[in-house]
Amino acid sequence: MNLVFSHKNSASSAFKVIGSVEDVIAGIIQPRLINQTFKASDYQFGFEVATPCGIDSMGESVLVNGWCYTASTDKHSQEYLSTISGQEFQSSGCFLLPQGETPCSKFIGYDLALPYADYIEKLYREFNQPLLFAATVQFKELCAAYIAKAPVYNENIFENRDIYYSEPKMTFHNVSCFIIGAVTDYNNPSLSEVNNQLKVVLYHNPFDETNSLSSHTHGVTLDRYQERYEDIHPDNVDKTLHIFNEGSIIEAIQGDIFRIGSVTSL
Repeated sequence: MNLVFSHKNSASSAFKVIGSVEDVIAGIIQPRLINQTFKASDYQFGFEVATPCGIDSMGESVLVNGWCYTASTDKHSQEYLSTISGQEFQSSGCFLLPQGETPCSKFIGYDLALPYADYIEKLYREFNQPLLFAATVQFKELCAAYIAKAPVYNENIFENRDIYYSEPKMTFHNVSCFIIGAVTDYNNPSLSEVNNQLKVVLYHNPFDETNSLSSHTHGVTLDRYQERYEDIHPDNVDKTLHIFNEGSIIEAIQGDIFRIGSVTSL
C-alpha cells in the first residue's frame, strides 16, 4: 500500500520559533532565553533542542501532548542521554505549532517498505509547499542519533563533532515512534519568502544524505504503536532522537500535515 492522503484543504498554519537552529549549531543561547520558560501545553507539536531541567541538559527534543521530551546532555546527571520530560521547558532553538492550527491533510500507509528519503519526497511532492508533519510510525529500520553535550557553550557543534557527536549513530529494528519534522525545497524561487523564514529550523546536516529537498525530523521511540497523539505520555516514551533519512525504513504510518504559511519569533 502506498501513502494515501485525505481531507485535503487549503489551510496554512502560522508557526512560532524560539531562537534559531543557527544558534544551536553555533552553540549560542540568546541572553533573554537563559532563564525564560515556556509551557508545552501551549503548542500542538514542536521539535529542535529544549530542556525541562535547566540549560545544562539541553538536547534533542520533541513536544507532543503537553510534554517536552529531551535526550538529556547533563553529564553530571544519572539521566545522561536518557529521556527526561516536563510540562515546562527552556530552549535555544525550537520550532513550534501553536494550539488551534488545522492540518491541511491527513495521511496513512500500511504494509510499506518505504525508505525515509522516499517518504519525505512523496509527502512534499503531494503539496509542493513547505510542510510540517506529525505522525505515529512503525519503523522496520530506524537510523538516529543525539547530541551528547548541550549546545550552549559558544562552540560550533559541527566543528566540534568529536564532542557533540561522540555517541555513534544508532540503528533500531521494528520500533514504534512518534515523529515530527519539516520539509521544503530551497531551490524553488516561488517559495523564497517563506523559505527565508524557515532557516530557523531547516539546515544542511553534514551527517545526513544530501538530496534536492531540505528536511529535519525528530522522534521519540514508544513502547508500543500508538494511533493517537493523546495516548503518548512519559510512561511510554523511551528515546528522544534526531532521525536520519538514510538507513530508516517505514513499515506503517499515519499522521497530519500542516502547510507552513509563516514563522514568527517568540
